Amino acid sequence: RRPGGEPILALLEAFVYEPLAEWGADRLLHEQRREAEVSVSLTLAASRVDELVAPLAHWRAELSPAVGRLTTAIGPLLDANDSRGPAEARRAGPSAPPPGAA
Repeated sequence: RRPGGEPILALLEAFVYEPLAEWGADRLLHEQRREAEVSVSLTLAASRVDELVAPLAHWRAELSPAVGRLTTAIGPLLDANDSRGPAEARRAGPSAPPPGAA
């Protein structure tokens, strides 16, 4: 034995019987739990994406015809606005009542 080695041995002996000395096992358990949580989160996210695919496909199919109907519906309004002169269009502004409205 080395002189003054008693305190070092006492400290080492305390770590042998101390439950906190199993930090490595706790760290491994924590990492395993975290990996499991990430796996569950990814599975739930994938499930949610699968749930949204059908409604998004439906909305996508409806969008093009709806834009076509909107263009057809506002076409006469755009044509009427184009037929007015630039000064008249500025004077009327966007909030002007339609002709004949009281």
